[in-house]
Amino acid sequence: MSEENWIGCDLCTKWRIVPEGCVALNDEGKKLSGDEDWHC
Repeated sequence: MSEENWIGCDLCTKWRIVPEGCVALNDEGKKLSGDEDWHC
């Protein structure tokens, strides 16, 4: 299950979405929303 989440988190950097079970954080470790730049 976590393996699937890792795959999804990798996609969020490409498609600017956060798959279920994943959290995208900015450089300060804060959750992102909208069109901010993602990294997981």
